[in-house]
Amino acid sequence: MTKPTFNHRLTVNVTPDMDRHLEDLARTRTRQGKPVSKADVIREAIRYYMDAQEDLTGSRKQIARSLDAKLQTMHQSVDSPYAG
Repeated sequence: MTKPTFNHRLTVNVTPDMDRHLEDLARTRTRQGKPVSKADVIREAIRYYMDAQEDLTGSRKQIARSLDAKLQTMHQSVDSPYAG
């Protein structure tokens, strides 16, 4: 798997408390294995949020919903000849 290139910059202001939490998360995850930065934690949070959005094309939630609808349609078409 190729490591993604992060070449777009985004500036976000956070509260001191949020910054402390990000530092704590990054430090804890770094202790558990490979080095993790606050930027890594923020990117992971954004990815998690985006994947959970049903109305965002390409999100895991949207893909799952679309696949579920297709499976439901297939199931109904397979069952319909035997109904009645």
